[in-house]
Amino acid sequence: MIILITGASSGLGNDFFMPFLLETAEGVRRMKKAIDKRKEFYAFPFRFYVIIRLIQLLPSLLRQKIVNYFL
Repeated sequence: MIILITGASSGLGNDFFMPFLLETAEGVRRMKKAIDKRKEFYAFPFRFYVIIRLIQLLPSLLRQKIVNYFL
């Protein structure tokens, strides 16, 4: 399973900094490398994946407050 977390609409029309946005070619290269290595699980960009996983460890009330802050 490959998990891809991207920015909104590939950044088209957005003028703000999107640190986790990947170029299409780079995303394809990473997916191909994971497939070639027969990885059962590969998530990228890894930094964003780690942030999401850490937030999931928080109590639900705190997690909801953090998520609502950014929405």
